[in-house]
Amino acid sequence: AQGYRMSDIYEAGIDSRSGKILAPPEIKIKSREGRNSWPDYSFDGKFLAYVSTLSHSFQAALHPNVLCLYSLQNGEMREFPTKFKRIDGTRWAPDNRFLYLDVEDNLGQGIYRVNVQNGEFTLIVRAKFRFYRHEISPDGNMLVYERRDDPKSAYQIISRNLTTGDEKQLYSGRSQSYSISPDGRRLAMMNWDKTKLLQVMPLSGGKPKELLRLEESKSYRISVEW
Repeated sequence: AQGYRMSDIYEAGIDSRSGKILAPPEIKIKSREGRNSWPDYSFDGKFLAYVSTLSHSFQAALHPNVLCLYSLQNGEMREFPTKFKRIDGTRWAPDNRFLYLDVEDNLGQGIYRVNVQNGEFTLIVRAKFRFYRHEISPDGNMLVYERRDDPKSAYQIISRNLTTGDEKQLYSGRSQSYSISPDGRRLAMMNWDKTKLLQVMPLSGGKPKELLRLEESKSYRISVEW
């Protein structure tokens, strides 16, 4: 027998105030089970975007990956086939017109913007070495991403103005999980070393302020969300 990696998309019901589970997790996407990943709800609550692969193994580099839009209103599915070896980090823009994807193609790694009306893919920025994650600001004007320029360099968190293309380094050092605040003014960060620091800094740039310090027995990544 030969094993392979599988990934599925689950949905659960939860009371946002109490945190009580109202409905247990169930597989949301039934087609290509075991080969679906990176779900993200549109801001208007009408669509679920996710990535699917046509091979029998999740995100297989030798097979095409497909960007999918599932209508939460009528269950209709739209698919945008790609030639990308890998797609990560599906993120909706706040206006629900675009998706931002971290992809790997024959030229390396890049962040693409996808027009969900016509399926047009536009390269926004290409990595010198590697990207790790990205987010879009609440006003849709800024792309924030983590990159590394070579295997030995520091991790950098960069903000990019999507209108002008101007970039600004917000942070340089150890790899961080991070999240933009709903008002678009601050960036929360947490590293994944044994000594974990929860920090907050202005999204415009500045010195991070430490909010919490945790001593753990091992290194692991913690997701940060507002």
